[in-house]
Formats: sequence, C-alpha cells, structure tokens
Amino acid sequence: MSLNKFKKIEIISSTLSDHSGIKLEINSKRNLQNHANTWKLNALLLNEHWVKNEIKMEIKKFFKLNDNSHTTYQNLWYTAKVVLKGKFIALNAYIKKTERAQTDNLRNQRNKNKPNPNPAEERNNKDQSRTK
Repeated sequence: MSLNKFKKIEIISSTLSDHSGIKLEINSKRNLQNHANTWKLNALLLNEHWVKNEIKMEIKKFFKLNDNSHTTYQNLWYTAKVVLKGKFIALNAYIKKTERAQTDNLRNQRNKNKPNPNPAEERNNKDQSRTK
C-alpha cells in the first residue's frame, strides 16, 4: 500500500505506554463510517489458565525463532508485541465462536423439546373454546 492512499498520517504519543499509536485516515471511494478501530486487551482472557499457557508457549516460540544477533532488542520487543496481540485476538475469536456455538446448540435443543402442536388439533381447540 502506498502512502498516497492515506489522507492523513499522525503519530499519537503516549505517556502511559512505551509505544505510540498511529492514526491513519484512508482515502477511499467507499462510504466508510467514521469510527475508530482500536484494539484493547480483554483482561478476562488472563483469568483462563489455558490462555496463559497458550501465551507462554507463543512467547517461547517467538523468542526461540527470532532472538539472534541480527535483531535489535527494540525491534524484537515491537515485533513480539504485535505477535502477541495477534495471538490474543485469535484466542478471543475462538472463545466467542465456541460460546456462540454452545448458545446455538442450547437454543436448538430447547426448540426440539418444545411440543410442536398439530395444526388440526390447534384448530379444534380454538373451535371448542369458541363454542363454550
């Protein structure tokens, strides 16, 4: 993607973090809604033991593959943060997909267990209630 595809590029400084954000305004012919697309860590993920283990394994794998004398620690750290962000996004998506599947399954089971009235019986019941 070339730089001329952007209307505006702005680096947002942060006093609370060791890195800065980047704000990009994209030139587009499509009608895009005006909203910020930011990501924040879902801290509830860290309560799950299996998520912590996944992240630990990802960190070990990342440093085993990337820690060498040709990479500066600054680049290694920035890259690790991006990789971990991607891992957290993937884990969160997996959890949401699993929860949605469980909800759908329960809804389907509930609908299966509901009595499905016979339309003819339903008409007879209505007719009988009218004559009373």
